[in-house]
Amino acid sequence: MISVLCLCATAFPAAFATPAMIISDDLPDPLRAQIESALADEDTPQSAFEARRQARRAAETVRAVLNAEGYYDPEIDFAVEPGPDFKPLVRVTSGRPFTISDVKVLYPDSEPLSADAIAVANAHGITVGDRAKSAAVISGEGDV
Repeated sequence: MISVLCLCATAFPAAFATPAMIISDDLPDPLRAQIESALADEDTPQSAFEARRQARRAAETVRAVLNAEGYYDPEIDFAVEPGPDFKPLVRVTSGRPFTISDVKVLYPDSEPLSADAIAVANAHGITVGDRAKSAAVISGEGDV
């Protein structure tokens, strides 16, 4: 009985699709690789509705990765490729990354001595011109 179950399990492997196809002309290769590694492998969709749900989940993942890397205003659209196979598609225009334009430390009561203010401003590790990656910005706020 056990050997029959093992035989059945190996004879019919689960069908996994590659993650949704990402279509973009402006994604830098490292960012594309990061997005593709973040996408989950999913079962091959059996209907257009299931493919659309997979495409929607993939689009949410793409947005999360782009936001984490400082791309806060991407254009993301998802669809299902027409045809007999249901292939989820995500079209992405990442746009330009947001950068840090100014760093200010606001003090609730009174301004500290100028040497202390300079030390605090330099302690957070964020400098003007850096890409506004969400982790760096949040970390910089917490360090102050």
